Amino acid sequence: MPRVYGSLRANWPFVTVAVLGLAILLTNLGADYLWADEGDTAVLASSIVKFGIPKAWDGVTFTDSDLGARENQQLVMVSTPCVQYYVAAASFLLFGENTFAARLPFALAGWFTVLLGYRLIRRLTGDWKAAFCGALLVLGSVQFLLYARAARYYALSMLFSCWLISIFFRMKSARDSILFAAVAILLFHTHPVGTAILAALAVLTLTYSPFSGQRRWFWFACVPVFLFTVPWFFYARLGYTQMSTPLRAAGEFFARIIQYLFETASVTPLIGIIALFFVLLIRWCLGRSRIHPLGSASGGDEASCDSRQGQRNHAIQIFC
Repeated sequence: MPRVYGSLRANWPFVTVAVLGLAILLTNLGADYLWADEGDTAVLASSIVKFGIPKAWDGVTFTDSDLGARENQQLVMVSTPCVQYYVAAASFLLFGENTFAARLPFALAGWFTVLLGYRLIRRLTGDWKAAFCGALLVLGSVQFLLYARAARYYALSMLFSCWLISIFFRMKSARDSILFAAVAILLFHTHPVGTAILAALAVLTLTYSPFSGQRRWFWFACVPVFLFTVPWFFYARLGYTQMSTPLRAAGEFFARIIQYLFETASVTPLIGIIALFFVLLIRWCLGRSRIHPLGSASGGDEASCDSRQGQRNHAIQIFC
């Protein structure tokens, strides 16, 4: 017991985040009714409990959305990745079919996301204060809490995304590469938008020299990721083609972009991100304009040692 107490005391920031996060995410989790998309998750999870696959028809009730575009000829839902349904089905098997059980695994995924984020920040910065504040900011985000407490894929996407990035930073062996591939496959089959993270990491391995050590293992992991994801596009293409409509005018394209920006702003600090981008861009431009005059003195041999020393002192003043 003294050893356990000492360990908890030494890691009090992590313990505080873990206890506080669990309390916030689980309190009254089953109090409210499931909303529309949560109901979709619960109904198809219940179907998996009965049949082992997400069937829209259980012999009594037919469940459908998107004008039947998600089902195949056997009325099996194929156009939406199934990880979320199987996760909810596992919870139903353990705790029964109720609202709390439908949301529990996703709330726990949100909790693990906070803990993983804490460990990732601590490892990258070496500063427990930064990790502690970062975790508290996440737990204080209304958007995060709403999506983490919903019986939908959102929390799973957050968890697998953080896990994937965490593995990427230390991916220097075949074992790490295999784990990276497994998490990437789970992320994709949680929602295909996860491919955006893979694309970003691929660009980093090719263009950012500090990540050159990950390049070999990253592309090695892409082979199984390709094999276990690309066939799904062909399997589910009917649903996506039926629900996709071509643009009829340029104005419609801009209208869809505006709609996307509004939807993005509801879950991310989009305005703050844009403002921060311009602040960093201005600072970068100012930095370049200040450093530019510090080139070698013109006049060749006529430049004296005193002038060179003056330039060095000027440079030091700028960077200070």
